[in-house]
Amino acid sequence: MISTDGTKYDERGQRASAAPLATGDVLRPLASALNPDAVAWPTPGSSAEELQRQATGTPNEQRLALEDLLAAVKSTEGWRSVTFRLTEPLVHGNGRFSQVWRAVAGVRGHECGPVVVKILAEALWRPKEDLGALEWWYSLEDRINSENHAYSALRPLQGRDVPHCYGSFSFSMPWGEAAVGFVLEDLLQVAKPFEHLCKRELAQIRPSLKQLQRIFALNVTSTHTDPARNIFVLRSAALPPLKYIFAGFGRTAPLDEAQREHEVKYPGRAIAALDERWLAASWFALKSGGEIFYEWLSWAHGEEPELFTPSGSFWGSGSSDTSDDSDGDEG
Repeated sequence: MISTDGTKYDERGQRASAAPLATGDVLRPLASALNPDAVAWPTPGSSAEELQRQATGTPNEQRLALEDLLAAVKSTEGWRSVTFRLTEPLVHGNGRFSQVWRAVAGVRGHECGPVVVKILAEALWRPKEDLGALEWWYSLEDRINSENHAYSALRPLQGRDVPHCYGSFSFSMPWGEAAVGFVLEDLLQVAKPFEHLCKRELAQIRPSLKQLQRIFALNVTSTHTDPARNIFVLRSAALPPLKYIFAGFGRTAPLDEAQREHEVKYPGRAIAALDERWLAASWFALKSGGEIFYEWLSWAHGEEPELFTPSGSFWGSGSSDTSDDSDGDEG
């Protein structure tokens, strides 16, 4: 587990920051795969493996694995001939526990295809002081065990619903430490992050959001409109630009009155009750499943309001941003 002693971290972190991973670096396993049970089955696999794949019921087609790489990491000495040449950083830099890179795998000196290497670089991450007892923090050992367990249990879904896993290995880092890295299928070859879909759809509907200005212009605003149930989309306008119908005005107020009420509750913050930012934020929250969270939040405010005081357990020591550990994992 990482030391919370600032001096020790600074020395370690400075060494890692001074010699980071870079494009063109070649990583070589220091030993065989840490958990062979997490390594993907070949495509096709044995009859028993194929039966397990079929039993999952997934509609996703089986993607081909890099068979030369699989064969090498599964053989007794084959791991010695494997290399990973880093080509593009996906998540990297100080404050990131996971350093995620696209790479090209090589076996016996021949390149066999693209992969993603996810390095658990503890030296580059430091818990914030306001994490308190670090009860929300996964240690390095926890993270390694979690990933290995997941890819072992999900073997029948590898190459369909989850990435192929080519194993976890110990690698020597440029700053002089060894770090564990997971070698995974490069999903960017066949898919895009869900975030891209959300952003694209939001960009498509953004021109339609100007319809809210007509409601604002007639001096009606509401901070309580439920976007999931009280905003309707005309069936005749199923494609952008969309046309909305707004309902649910049981708790409305003239704009100037709403602004005064808002200023009392949130001094110095501009009201955004029925403008484009509000609808865009509501749409994105619903798209990502946030409605369930907001319903719980509403209930909890009424049942246990002390949770939401500055010293309450929900906000910890008063900051809602309690971690720099934005892994940005792929897969």
